Amino acid sequence: MSDNIPFDIQIYIMKRLPVKSILQFRTVSKEWKSCIDLINFQKTYGVRSSNDCCMILRYNQALPSYMLSVGTCHGIWCFSYGIPSICCSLWNPSIKRSINILVPAFNSQPKSDKILLGFGVILLGFGVRPDTLDPTIIKVLYPRDGHGNWYVSVFTLSSVDWKKLNNDCFPRESIRFKRSSQVVVGRLIFWAGHERFVSDDGHVVFKKHVLVSFDLICNTLKSEYAAEC
Repeated sequence: MSDNIPFDIQIYIMKRLPVKSILQFRTVSKEWKSCIDLINFQKTYGVRSSNDCCMILRYNQALPSYMLSVGTCHGIWCFSYGIPSICCSLWNPSIKRSINILVPAFNSQPKSDKILLGFGVILLGFGVRPDTLDPTIIKVLYPRDGHGNWYVSVFTLSSVDWKKLNNDCFPRESIRFKRSSQVVVGRLIFWAGHERFVSDDGHVVFKKHVLVSFDLICNTLKSEYAAEC
């Protein structure tokens, strides 16, 4: 941009540009990078006046399906839809563009695990990595009965690919998530969850509430106890 344009006008213009351009502008100068990295810029990026026209997001699916909101971060929405095949749609209302992403049911798991995971649950999470502004989807697949392995994969828009994570640092497999509880704070995606403890005869003795978090930068999934009831 021309040096004759006041800096505040330059920032106003950048807030209306697509994410790809913003990532490029971060490398132009230290002054631009410092401003773009400010939390105030990120909060107001893509914001439009209230008199903009309303928009409707539509999708076409031949099979019986439903659409759910996975989450929103940095002005980008993530929706999931489809049964039995699952897809995600990333939608940026500020530039009126969306992209569809196929969510694989399995990765490279043993055949015996595929049979078990046919009765499992897929949890999806969404956030934008704060240091690179890269939209990221996380998929957690675990058995309903609490017995068996977790499989966690991460999709980034920059790589356009799913990467299976190593299970060395996953939470205990008996922990369960509350699907609608996602909150993104900085580099972390949080979910509420719980872990049930049972007696030898199979009756629930008590339940501990946990807070599960995913680090968008380190790609680690952790949990900690929140309360007990």
